[in-house]
Amino acid sequence: MTEKIVEVKNLQKSFGAVKATDDLSFDIEKGHIHALIGPNGAGKTSFVNQLCGDFLPDAGSILYKGRD
Repeated sequence: MTEKIVEVKNLQKSFGAVKATDDLSFDIEKGHIHALIGPNGAGKTSFVNQLCGDFLPDAGSILYKGRD
């Protein structure tokens, strides 16, 4: 079994009526490379800001090596 480095579960973040992330879930496993792509306004920067702790999610969780 591959070690999970990051686990994103049911992540949600809204700014007024705009949903930046809506029920986003995925895992990043050790040794794998991932890319975050999408059009302008898709929520890429909002997700990265949540991942880094600059924005708190409205719901859901981000675990790094099993820790919140």
